[in-house]
Amino acid sequence: YKVAKASKRGNDVYNWRVRNRTMLIDQLEL
Repeated sequence: YKVAKASKRGNDVYNWRVRNRTMLIDQLEL
Protein backbone atom coordinates (compact mmCIF):
# COMPACT_ATOMS: atom_id res chain seq x y z
CA TYR A 1 0.00 0.00 0.00
CA LYS A 2 2.76 2.45 0.92
CA VAL A 3 4.67 1.64 -2.26
CA ALA A 4 1.59 2.17 -4.42
CA LYS A 5 0.92 5.47 -2.67
CA ALA A 6 4.51 6.60 -3.19
CA SER A 7 4.44 5.64 -6.87
CA LYS A 8 1.19 7.56 -7.36
CA ARG A 9 2.80 10.57 -5.71
CA GLY A 10 5.76 10.19 -8.06
CA ASN A 11 3.40 10.00 -11.04
CA ASP A 12 1.63 13.18 -9.91
CA VAL A 13 4.94 15.03 -9.64
CA TYR A 14 6.10 13.69 -13.02
CA ASN A 15 2.81 14.66 -14.69
CA TRP A 16 2.98 18.12 -13.09
CA ARG A 17 6.52 18.65 -14.42
CA VAL A 18 5.52 17.49 -17.90
CA ARG A 19 2.47 19.78 -17.84
CA ASN A 20 4.59 22.76 -16.73
CA ARG A 21 7.17 22.02 -19.43
CA THR A 22 4.41 21.86 -22.04
CA MET A 23 2.98 25.17 -20.82
CA LEU A 24 6.41 26.81 -21.00
CA ILE A 25 6.91 25.51 -24.54
CA ASP A 26 3.47 26.84 -25.51
CA GLN A 27 4.36 30.27 -24.11
CA LEU A 28 7.66 30.30 -26.00
CA GLU A 29 5.89 29.41 -29.23
CA LEU A 30 3.48 32.29 -28.70
